[in-house]
Amino acid sequence: MRNLFDKQVRHVPQQYCPFGEKLKLARVAAGYKQEQIAGFMKKQRTTITNWELGTAIPKSNELLQLCVLYRVSPNELLEWDQEAVDEAWNDDMRGKDDN
Repeated sequence: MRNLFDKQVRHVPQQYCPFGEKLKLARVAAGYKQEQIAGFMKKQRTTITNWELGTAIPKSNELLQLCVLYRVSPNELLEWDQEAVDEAWNDDMRGKDDN
């Protein structure tokens, strides 16, 4: 599996890249048009547009379909950062100890 940010279509720092923009980058890097993705997924093209604009988000099963089509991992699209998750968990647990 390749890293979406190895071959960027345009320069967007990974840490500041919104989810919809990542979807678009992944689609373009995979060589697809919105119409093609809509056809594969049996969706309207406007649905794909809305996901890429950030006005709607795909359901989990749709996200997995996109990952397969774009050959990227869900972690790449969702920016899963285990250190950030651990830090948020620790902060949350400290807050609960205070109560």
